[in-house]
Amino acid sequence: TQSTWGAKKSWRVHQSKVKLVVQLLNAHGISKDGAGLTTDNLLRKAIVPGLQHTHNEVRAAAAELAARVARCEGKDTVMQHLNRAGMAKAVLTTVEQAMEADTGAPPAAASGDLPFDERPVGPSANATAVEEPEELQEDEEDFTLCQFCGKQDPTWTEQMLDSHYEDHCPWLTCCEKCEQVVEIPFMSDHAAMDCEASEPPSGDPPEGPAKACALCGADVGEGRPLDWRNHLLEGSGCPRNPRPLR
Repeated sequence: TQSTWGAKKSWRVHQSKVKLVVQLLNAHGISKDGAGLTTDNLLRKAIVPGLQHTHNEVRAAAAELAARVARCEGKDTVMQHLNRAGMAKAVLTTVEQAMEADTGAPPAAASGDLPFDERPVGPSANATAVEEPEELQEDEEDFTLCQFCGKQDPTWTEQMLDSHYEDHCPWLTCCEKCEQVVEIPFMSDHAAMDCEASEPPSGDPPEGPAKACALCGADVGEGRPLDWRNHLLEGSGCPRNPRPLR
């Protein structure tokens, strides 16, 4: 069975990217002109993806970045965004601990107007280059937390986490046509753009999470991560989900 949660890219690449954003934030501060290092850009494009990573070092770097943003914009602003993004309770606890440990002064306000993805990251960024992390040690890998449903089990190994993804995670399901493991909120996206066994769509393909559950047909509000988390992971979960909540 092939999965669509992505090939396992080097965690060090992701960690370096997040640390570089921390350095840019320290050097330039948060932008107040609607572009560049805005609070929304930092949360959506760096912090949330970092906190969803499977490796603990990447999550730790993202939690540090969240703490720096909270130092400027307030803890409530950051935590409200993470709650709306449907972050697991274990991840929120990690962020709160990073906030408690972060006692430095707020960075100066940013004056640049470059978009977040186009802000220079070389020597002209006036930030210290990110040092290459040490070589990965086997015991540094963290396979005890599911990035999708938030379940945590200290006994999990890499194989056990993969088994959870393949057969048990209530956020994921198996496409009946191509047998790939996909996120339930993005089943329509998968069928339109990724599924090799489905017919190409006649119109514009859907974009982003759906607003109705492909399994049971129930309305899922605005289709936000929190809406989907409530439908799939709260109470008894989706009534048609073949992977029951445990």
